[in-house]
Amino acid sequence: MDYQEIIKELSIALDMELDGSRGACGFEYGDTEIILQDAGDLILIRADLGLIPDAGMTEILRTAMDANYLYQGSGGGTFARNPYDGHLHLQYYNWLERLTAEKLIKFIEKLAETCDVWMKLIDDYENKVVSSAAGSQDSRISEPDSESSREPEISAQFSGMFV
Repeated sequence: MDYQEIIKELSIALDMELDGSRGACGFEYGDTEIILQDAGDLILIRADLGLIPDAGMTEILRTAMDANYLYQGSGGGTFARNPYDGHLHLQYYNWLERLTAEKLIKFIEKLAETCDVWMKLIDDYENKVVSSAAGSQDSRISEPDSESSREPEISAQFSGMFV
């Protein structure tokens, strides 16, 4: 199956109009923006996790990079920061020949669940920074909860991510 065929099948299965004629298409799945991009024999599946707040940039990127290590917290994907808009993305490559619309939908469902966890982590950090700044004259940013307390929640989302 090629990129155009999988996009056409996905469009029918999701009952939404998807146009992959320019080599990429995007759509909302729950609260997650999904981008599918033609990569020859592969498809690049990206999820936009949103803007990384400046105040939490170091901590969030460190957590994401740690999750990339041996794919422990990314389920086989790779975290990356888009340098043009500052958004954090979780991205996967998958072989088109192995995909059907049904397999891709299942993958996207799990991806959206994973993204919910990461978007909550970003929101929680941003909220903690805001509440900390409001409650203190100290301009330093308080440390977020330890990563070890978040790892099981994040890692639990990744069983069966591979298509």
